[in-house]
Amino acid sequence: MLFQLTSAKKTMEIDVYTGYSSPLPLPFPTTARHVYPSPQSSAFASILVGDMLMDQILAMDTNQGYYEVGLSTVQKAGVAHKIDFRESLALLVLDQLLQDETYHGSLDFIFVAVDKENYVNYHRRLLNLVKVGGLIAYERPGGGPA
Repeated sequence: MLFQLTSAKKTMEIDVYTGYSSPLPLPFPTTARHVYPSPQSSAFASILVGDMLMDQILAMDTNQGYYEVGLSTVQKAGVAHKIDFRESLALLVLDQLLQDETYHGSLDFIFVAVDKENYVNYHRRLLNLVKVGGLIAYERPGGGPA
């Protein structure tokens, strides 16, 4: 529903964990919509894919192994080319993105599920990356979207 409200085309997910959640807003073939074994792994997992046409997801985590858990499913769905995965500390990636003005105001939707003590530091950076009318969602400290 959040994607439908924002008409999100370009998104970011900070802390992909098992990688099952990142591709859910991408346009999957009908037969590929039900292949996720862990739909509760993050907020993205509760979103119906429908006919949305997501262009790109910039996903990051400090452990590429977590992302690779779900990679075969992403590849079977034919959307792996739409995910730009970066193995790094998220604050470092955000600082790099902020140095490139093409990223300023370019993201429609951002989901943050990492390092809850640093949410204020993420938020300061993300305000420069999200476009006017875009949405930044945070996982609440107990898990699940805030």
